[in-house]
Amino acid sequence: MKPTDLLKEEHQGVKLSLRVLEKLCEKISDEQCADKSAFADDLARLIDFFRVFVDKCHHAKEEEILFPALIEAGLPREGGPVQVMLQEHELGRKLVSELDTGLHDFQTSQKMDLHELIGPAKNYIQILTAHIDKEDNVLYPIADAKLSVILQAEMIEAFEKIEIDRIGQGRHEQFHSMLKEFHHKYLK
Repeated sequence: MKPTDLLKEEHQGVKLSLRVLEKLCEKISDEQCADKSAFADDLARLIDFFRVFVDKCHHAKEEEILFPALIEAGLPREGGPVQVMLQEHELGRKLVSELDTGLHDFQTSQKMDLHELIGPAKNYIQILTAHIDKEDNVLYPIADAKLSVILQAEMIEAFEKIEIDRIGQGRHEQFHSMLKEFHHKYLK
C-alpha cells in the first residue's frame, strides 16, 4: 500500500462527511422544518470532524510529510500544485471557522437568517470536493511516480505517528463510527 492510497481512503470519509453536511444544510434551510436546532448537535460534531480529522490529521500528513517530499523530489514550492493545495487548506480552515461562528450565532440567538451558517457550509463543500478531486487525480499520481518505494514506506510510518500524536489512539475509529451513524441518519 502506498501513502497516497491511505490518503485516498481518508478522502472517502471526507466526501461522506460533505454529503452529510449538504443534507444538514437542506434540512436546516427547509421552511417546513419547525425545529432547526435539532440538527445543531450533529453539525457541531461535523465541525469537530473537519477541525480534528480533516485538518489536524489528514492535512497535517500532507503538509508535513507529502508536500515536503514532493518539493524535495523536484516540484516547485511556489506556482505549482503544492502551493495551490496549501492555499486551499487555508481557505478550508477559514470556512470551517465561519461555519462554527454561524452555528454559534444560530444556537445562541436562533436567528432565522441562515446565510451565515449555510453559506460557509456550501462553500466548504464546493472547495473541498474540488480539492479532493485535484489531489486524487493530479497530485497523488505525481507522488506515486516521483517518490521512491523506500520513502513511501517511511511516509506511511510518519502518517501513523501523526495520527496518534495529533488526534490520539482510537479517535480515527470514533470518527468512522460517527460517519456511519450520520450516513444512516441522513443519507439512507
